[in-house]
Amino acid sequence: MRTALLHGTSPSSRREYSLEPSCSQDALQSAVLQEGLPNLLLISQTIPQTINAGDILLYRLLKDYPPEKLLVIGSPAHHEASVLNCRYETMQAPLERLERTRLARLTASLKVLGLFPRLSQRTIRRHVGQFEPEVVLSIMQTHAYYDVAFRFAQSAGLPLVIVVYDVPEDFERVYGFLQSVQRRKNARVYTYATKRLCVSPEMNRSLHHAYGVPGHVLYPNRSEDLIPRPASDEPFGLKEPGYLTVGYAGSLAYGYGAQLTRMIPAFREAHVKLRIYSSGELAVEANDIVTYCGRLPLAEKTWSKVKEECDAVILPYCWPKDGHQALYRVHFPSKLSEYLALGMPVIVLGPEYATGVKWAKEFQAALTITEDDQALWIKALTLLQGSACLRRELSKQALAAAKLFDPSEIRNQFLSHLHEAAFARFNSCVEESIKN
Repeated sequence: MRTALLHGTSPSSRREYSLEPSCSQDALQSAVLQEGLPNLLLISQTIPQTINAGDILLYRLLKDYPPEKLLVIGSPAHHEASVLNCRYETMQAPLERLERTRLARLTASLKVLGLFPRLSQRTIRRHVGQFEPEVVLSIMQTHAYYDVAFRFAQSAGLPLVIVVYDVPEDFERVYGFLQSVQRRKNARVYTYATKRLCVSPEMNRSLHHAYGVPGHVLYPNRSEDLIPRPASDEPFGLKEPGYLTVGYAGSLAYGYGAQLTRMIPAFREAHVKLRIYSSGELAVEANDIVTYCGRLPLAEKTWSKVKEECDAVILPYCWPKDGHQALYRVHFPSKLSEYLALGMPVIVLGPEYATGVKWAKEFQAALTITEDDQALWIKALTLLQGSACLRRELSKQALAAAKLFDPSEIRNQFLSHLHEAAFARFNSCVEESIKN
């Protein structure tokens, strides 16, 4: 267990995790003012809407994009979600519902073998109509969608921008004897892309090794409307006297629910109550200390409730015996950037190889626990429960680290990548004209 100070990080490590725009701020502003944003065609199962983590991240990246310059083709929007003020066209892969059943691996394997019908470029062209795309964007998550985005971009001679939140081969798992085939197919898409935007440095390195070409790091962007809890909440007293109320927001999949379940005895011993803001529930009965608050349609409303009802928040990675090692080594949890901006103590618990744990330790942004030891969990939680001073200091450290995830800067990075992709195509066209 450790907390740390920001000045204790090494310069090289801090450069790796810092936000590094691909062009200067002046160059970006000049591009926006003089050239404008390119006509952007998004083809993806993940679409800009306020319902799931990936959708929300995309929604934030594109929320100020000129609606007349953006066309979205993908899954139907959720009826409770907010969407952008642009044209949305619905397209779904054949037998897509099988991806959420026990047949998911079989389905993915049959797709790799070419035994499932693919999404058609003809469908894309019909939806595009009079819209004249200059850049194609896709999320490298569900193969059927980023494959047709790749084929359409290639046939139309358009630049492709790929965003990667999860290792594609881990997200859609196939039988072992087909993994090399799947990797080769994914490599064709990844290497064709003009811009490859990875959610973490670790993801960038992993895909560079797997596919042979480097990408850029684009961290998950939190909401610009997220306002920290006022520092005047003196004296950092507990919401419920004698108990530390800890909040967890988000999906309970990917080992998070399993780890929270394992922590129930430690929570009881340390006088901790857990509030879960999710549509799911833990696999155990623990009504004495666990309250299920459900999932609100807007993330901003969830964070308001968390600030109002909790003393701290937790990011609970599971240990190797519960799986997810490959995921933890390369992903970056979007909730961490939002946790840090709440103005509350953040608890990050899990193995040292998990990217969220590594980042929290590097920037000393949280109470970080890296031992699989119930006694140590109890000691750390008891300390936090009993010390207003520690809660205050951790809140300050979290807010200081939150500045490294400035949402405007992350969105500007994204827009600069789109500009560069469009400009690369323009240069290519000029060179072709000169040759001819």
